[in-house]
Amino acid sequence: MERRRISWGVQYELARGILAERWKWEDVTDRVLERLQGPNAVAAPKVRSVMTEAMGEGNTRYHGDFGSTTRELWSVLEPKARRLCELMALPRNEYDREQDAILERQSRGLGLKGEWKGVKDWYGGRIQQVVRLSKSNGTFRYRLDQPSMQRSNRFARFLGSRRILQIKLSKDLQFAKDSGIPEHLGSRFLFCGRVFAPFASKDSSVYMMELNEDVDRSLDHHQGDETRISLWDFIEWHNPLSLNMNQVRVMFYSQLTFLTSLLQPMGKWLARFDLGLSTSVPVLLFEPKNIEFIEDIGQYMA
Repeated sequence: MERRRISWGVQYELARGILAERWKWEDVTDRVLERLQGPNAVAAPKVRSVMTEAMGEGNTRYHGDFGSTTRELWSVLEPKARRLCELMALPRNEYDREQDAILERQSRGLGLKGEWKGVKDWYGGRIQQVVRLSKSNGTFRYRLDQPSMQRSNRFARFLGSRRILQIKLSKDLQFAKDSGIPEHLGSRFLFCGRVFAPFASKDSSVYMMELNEDVDRSLDHHQGDETRISLWDFIEWHNPLSLNMNQVRVMFYSQLTFLTSLLQPMGKWLARFDLGLSTSVPVLLFEPKNIEFIEDIGQYMA
C-alpha cells in the first residue's frame, strides 16, 4: 500500500472491514488500491463501495421508486442524515490536516501555532482510534470502531492521532480471572505492517503507540515514517527516569518489559501517564526566558 501511497484513513477502513468479516485481504487487489488513492477526505469514504463492487455484489444504491410515505419520512430524516454524514467526514478531513502537520515537522500538532488548513487555532490529537477486544471460545477477537472526534490529550498531540490505539476491553474481560489479558496485551500489536506497543492503561482501556519499526513493509517518507520514535524515546520525552529518580529508585528497560526493584513502588511514576492521557486543550505557551527554577525545600523522604 505504501507503493501506491494509500492514505492511513483508507488503510484503517480496509482493516476495519476485514475484522468485521466484510471482506478479506486477498480481496484488496491492486485494482482496488488504484481506485482508493488520494487524500483521506476523498478516498476513505469510497472504501466500502469500492470493495463491494470489487467482490461482485453490485451497486448498493437504492434504485426503487419513492412512494409518498417514503418521501415524507425522508424529508424528516434528511437533515439528520446530512448532519451524520458531516460528522463522519470530520475525522477524514482531520486525518489530512494531521498528516500535513507531521510532514511539516514543526510540532504543529501540539497547538498554539495559529490557523492550519482552514481551522483557526488548530491543534492535533483529536481523533480516537478505538479497538474493541473480546474473547470467544478461548480466542481473542478484535473489532475497530469508526474513527471519531471527541477529545484531545497531550500524547495524541505529540505523536499524532493515527499513532495511538485505544484498546477497550469487553466487560467480561474486565472482571474475568485468568483471562490471559496481561500476557496477550503485553506483546506487540501488528496493524497494517506497523508495530504498536502498550505504554499505559486507564479506565478499562490499554493504550498503544506506533513504534519506529515495521514488519513486511518499508519505511515510507510520504507518510512521515521517519518521524516515529521508540517507546524508550517516548518515555524520555514525557517523564525521563534520569530526572525523576525520586519517583523510581531503580528501573531497568529491556525491549517492552519494565523491571523495577522492590525498594519503592512505581505508582507515582506511572501516574504521570494518566495525566498525559487526560483530556486537555493547549492554552498557554511560556517562553523559556520567562521560566525560573527554584530549588526544592527540604529533603526527599523515601
